[in-house]
Amino acid sequence: MKKSLSLLIAAVACTCSHLAAAVPIYATFNGTVAGSSGFSSHVLNDFPVGTSASFDVTFDDSGLVADAAAVTDFDLAPVSGWVRLGSQEWLLDAGRIWTYSFLSGPGNPVISYGLQLTGTGPTISDNASIFGLFLSLTPNGAPNASAAPLVGFAYPVSNGEFYSYANLAGTFATSRERTAVPEPNTGLLMCGALALLACLHRSRRRRFRAS
Repeated sequence: MKKSLSLLIAAVACTCSHLAAAVPIYATFNGTVAGSSGFSSHVLNDFPVGTSASFDVTFDDSGLVADAAAVTDFDLAPVSGWVRLGSQEWLLDAGRIWTYSFLSGPGNPVISYGLQLTGTGPTISDNASIFGLFLSLTPNGAPNASAAPLVGFAYPVSNGEFYSYANLAGTFATSRERTAVPEPNTGLLMCGALALLACLHRSRRRRFRAS
């Protein structure tokens, strides 16, 4: 029994050390509102073309993979940061991959991802609230040059809501954070290893007292 527990602990420890860790993506932008898209141009009533725009946000990269067959997790949490339009600021605390494109053929290589980062902040005219900061990234976390960032707002109406997006133009950059964030499975395995060590220690103490 003693030998089996030792081997099991060693196996868990080795597994933990080889698990991949999620490395957050750090994204920044500085520029202006360049136009609008979506159902209408309502957003331009609050943020006309030329309004200053910026964001600074960090999010998990575990959902960004090169092969479409490996896309199993669409959650980008943890998310933190902010987006600003003019004098208004919204804090971002959640995110998901809402769309991705890929080529046909073996492996289905992913071309790009559409990300929606959501949060809280002030409402604008017509009681519209932020619908999300939308980014387009390649699988390696780089900005997709063919799609500029958007900030969307949801406008409530009698039968639901409609959306209007501020199109942004400026300098959009991303980088990988150097500090790795262990995924939940790694933490669980580490806790399991500690529990096994505690059981082994307790078992030894009991045998010592019995003798």
